[in-house]
Amino acid sequence: AAREAEARARAEAPAPVAGADREATPLTRVEPEYPVEAYRKREEGTVLVGASVDAAGKPLDVQVVRRSGSRELDQAALDAVRQWTFEPAVRDGQAIASDVQVPVTFRIDR
Repeated sequence: AAREAEARARAEAPAPVAGADREATPLTRVEPEYPVEAYRKREEGTVLVGASVDAAGKPLDVQVVRRSGSRELDQAALDAVRQWTFEPAVRDGQAIASDVQVPVTFRIDR
């Protein structure tokens, strides 16, 4: 547990998507768990996760846009973002489906 406390995974705000009156924004974020094997190997990196967010704010079709170099970190980032909820994007006063990109950073505190 102490080692897990030293490891930090951080999900940042999604990059804006052009064309909407208001972009989709996270309402609830589930922080990723640092994979034990990646921690043992001292693997760090940032995973860029892309997701289609439906008009209800649910992330669909969650995929890695840019890999971290670690399969374990990539999978942990996907697992976390799949559990998020979003305030959907709005265009012309209507909630719409949109795409977001979310950087998820894994760093071991030294």
